[in-house]
Amino acid sequence: MESIVDVYKTATEQLQVVVSQTPQRIKKLNELIQRADWEEQDILHLAELENFNASQGYSIAEQIKKVRNKRRKYKDELEALSALHRVANNNSKLESHVSQLAKSIKEDNERKEKRKYNVKVRTDLTSRFERIHVREGKLK
Repeated sequence: MESIVDVYKTATEQLQVVVSQTPQRIKKLNELIQRADWEEQDILHLAELENFNASQGYSIAEQIKKVRNKRRKYKDELEALSALHRVANNNSKLESHVSQLAKSIKEDNERKEKRKYNVKVRTDLTSRFERIHVREGKLK
């Protein structure tokens, strides 16, 4: 079972990625939507200008449907990311807070890696603990 601290660390890392990559993804989605619009216009102009039979007309309709579905997928993602981006922009400190959280988690992990046990009473165990720390790279 994953600890709540591990869940928190993972969520913070994921949020940091989402917040930092949202503007680029929004730009990319707008480009993909524009491309789908142009693709649809190409197909519609073909339908307008070409004489075609029923089978060819059905093929054109299928192509339009495919392009429209692709465009809808991009629009749905853009809508969700735009809402997230508005929240992030309304809280101008969100990105810096998330970055600070990630930094704090990283520092905590580094501190734990360097942590070593100091014998308090059983000094006869000191050499064994030193071997353990050397093996784990905590002592040099």
